[in-house]
Amino acid sequence: MSVTDLPNGRDLGGRRTAQGAMLRTGIVFRSAAPGDSRSRGALTALGITTVFDLRTEPERHQRPNELPDGTRNVVADLLLDAPESGAGRMGSMANGAVGVGDDVTADDIYEVMLDSYRSFVTLPSARRATAEVLNHLAEESAGPSLLHCTAGKDRTGWLTALILTILDVDRDEILADYLASGPVVAKLIAGYLQAATESGHDVTRFAPAFTVEEAYLEAAWETMAATFGSLDDYLSAGLGLPADFPTRLRARLLET
Repeated sequence: MSVTDLPNGRDLGGRRTAQGAMLRTGIVFRSAAPGDSRSRGALTALGITTVFDLRTEPERHQRPNELPDGTRNVVADLLLDAPESGAGRMGSMANGAVGVGDDVTADDIYEVMLDSYRSFVTLPSARRATAEVLNHLAEESAGPSLLHCTAGKDRTGWLTALILTILDVDRDEILADYLASGPVVAKLIAGYLQAATESGHDVTRFAPAFTVEEAYLEAAWETMAATFGSLDDYLSAGLGLPADFPTRLRARLLET
């Protein structure tokens, strides 16, 4: 089994930085929620020792992780402090696909998505969770780790983009990895959308929540710049990470 046996699974390794250094493979992975036996087998095969679950409590309750024995499960809920704002509202609005919130439009959902990505930068809980994940990844003793949310595209997509940016991977390559979740997630939810449509529900207005857009990621970057000024300031003032953090992360994740 391999990383492709994880839903929306990818290895962050194998990319080069602007300086030509190669990201180590087999160290950091991303995916959708690993909630079945196939995912459990993939985690075992990949030797993943720590799983960071970025989801809210209701999401975790609805679809618990299925992890190998001995795998450390860390709840890093980005939206803990404001479950009804930004991305937290997406779950409530998505209920409209099964008969609630008929007045919600595609434009409303699009704005919620933009607010979601802004909240990934500014929410205190998001900053705490992000700092916890990044600190772990920079530890020399840390084993292979997995980051995931529900679909593996928004919270996971943002955190992955942040990690790759700290490592100085080209922005176009970061964006390409982020956008790669679009067609994968479309396949993951195709059955649900078909069933909802056949039941007479209008799911087209929720399209902005079922995909990824460059504008979503840009909303996070713009919020970071407006709130903290720079990436370094975000890492230090926003996340409380020490000045040597980027150096330690690069030392662990980049080949020498």
